[in-house]
Amino acid sequence: MSRFAPYCPAAKTSAYFLEHRPGSFLRLGNGTDSQILHSSKYDFNDGSLTTGAAMWGRLAERYLDSLERVREDS
Repeated sequence: MSRFAPYCPAAKTSAYFLEHRPGSFLRLGNGTDSQILHSSKYDFNDGSLTTGAAMWGRLAERYLDSLERVREDS
């Protein structure tokens, strides 16, 4: 896993939307040997599904935990 990724044009588009609405931009990779997304040689790495699902699950857990802490502090 890397915190830094090569330039991604979609990030610039997402940044524009984030100026108007709260949100975030997340890039989940497909491995180091993958072709670019719109290439005819692109092959989706099914192993990324597990990683992505785990990441979203943990994000939801952390959010719900933070809501619980706010209720406890009130």
